[in-house]
Amino acid sequence: MAGVASQTGRDADTNMTGPVQAHRCVSSSATDIGCVRALNEDALLERAEIGLWAVADGMGGHEAGDFASRTIVESLSRVTPPLDAASFLRDVQWHIRAAHQALLEEAARRGSAKTIGSTVVALLVFGQEFTCVWAGDSRLYLLRDCALRQVTRDHSLVQDLVDAGSLDAAEAENHPHANVITRAVGAAAELALDKSHGQLGPGDRLLLCSDGLTRYVPEDEIAGILIRAEVEDAAAALVQAALLHQTRDNVSAIVIDCHAATGTEDDLADTLPRTRGAVSGAPVEVADLPVATEGDQILDRILNEGRAGHAPEPLDSGDTGGADPEPAGRSGLFGRFNPAGKDPKD
Repeated sequence: MAGVASQTGRDADTNMTGPVQAHRCVSSSATDIGCVRALNEDALLERAEIGLWAVADGMGGHEAGDFASRTIVESLSRVTPPLDAASFLRDVQWHIRAAHQALLEEAARRGSAKTIGSTVVALLVFGQEFTCVWAGDSRLYLLRDCALRQVTRDHSLVQDLVDAGSLDAAEAENHPHANVITRAVGAAAELALDKSHGQLGPGDRLLLCSDGLTRYVPEDEIAGILIRAEVEDAAAALVQAALLHQTRDNVSAIVIDCHAATGTEDDLADTLPRTRGAVSGAPVEVADLPVATEGDQILDRILNEGRAGHAPEPLDSGDTGGADPEPAGRSGLFGRFNPAGKDPKD
């Protein structure tokens, strides 16, 4: 059984002043430690009431991968309800960058040469549009008309080789360097985030997941589960499939369904944020970071400085799509640690 599962729902308004047009979004999530690891370094965020979901995958074997992923989720948990799509995107990017700065400072405080880092993939839904922001190899998929499409592009060495024509896509998953990622939050002095934007249609289903799913479960099997399963069961079914495939990594999934709002749901009173009941025995929100750690204090200070007008890093002026510029002078290769005797994929 999956370690954690939950279900929430919301209505997404296109704006706060004009005619209300909405998609009804309902989601479920699940995570599990996997078949080998002693610690779950994945962290999930479900904030269906504001249209924000995220998966963060701590860099296994690096120092405090679990701390890194939870720092990202904790920062994103402080994003305020959006007034428009553009400010929503800026706010999410800022909070990811705040987490990035906190991880850099925590690594410096510990005096270690090792990385405290994590991937992140975040989905923002506002009105009839979605935006995805990511760094690393955690992914967003879109299922539409029974066809599954990968929205994100992995920031990984093997993906770069595939794009350059040096490696066949079918060979990528079993490549000896399949565990090497080229971007992560907290992994370099500067953070480059990719962005993708699209329109939502009624009946669309979205999947956020860590690579503990995608590296062990074939894509056609993932598609089959997404096509067949009800939304409240889909995330747990995907995690269970990864366990059946003996995933050697932590595995996490969030599944979001988008439905056209009915006439009743278009009433303003019915488009206020609301939360549906959780699956039995499962928490709706992710656990907080440990209380009163120095890492918490660093994040609090950075967030408070930002609210006072001192952002950790300047944001691009054009946050409507595409990638942030690649920072100069970065080698950008961060391998996941391989403990003695473990699968190279770990």
